Amino acid sequence: MFITLEVIAMIITGSAAIIRTVSDPASPASFGDWLGYSVVYHTGAVSFFMMDLFIFFGVACLTGVQAYQIARNITTNEMANSMRYTYLRGPAGRFRNPFDHGVRKNCSDFLVNGYNEDVERLEHASRTDEEIGMIQMTSAVSQNGEGHSHHVLRPQQEE
Repeated sequence: MFITLEVIAMIITGSAAIIRTVSDPASPASFGDWLGYSVVYHTGAVSFFMMDLFIFFGVACLTGVQAYQIARNITTNEMANSMRYTYLRGPAGRFRNPFDHGVRKNCSDFLVNGYNEDVERLEHASRTDEEIGMIQMTSAVSQNGEGHSHHVLRPQQEE
């Protein structure tokens, strides 16, 4: 919300700087003369507008990226390190986000609740308690019989 409000504030203040320079009754009529006049007589407004415009594109891009990540229910860290985290890889080794519940639910969870419970979306048909118990038991032992796996399938919760 902060960066969205920042984009809106930058649009308003940039518009105010333009209005300030355009509304000067002493400014010349032609564009080239007006531009030179504005740089000389409205140095602060022109400088502010240039900095505002320069920063605006970075903040607008950041806002777009964050909105995209909210819609997909994924963090910046997970996006940057998606190949390092096994829970973000599907059966063929391609990227798969198990926490993506669709744009509408992801956005409502984030904007209305302020958080989500990170419940995995299972792609298989609903499993019985016995099958889930077997999956948890077999995933707790690695291939060579030592150690524990940190990736355990969670049962699908009803909404």
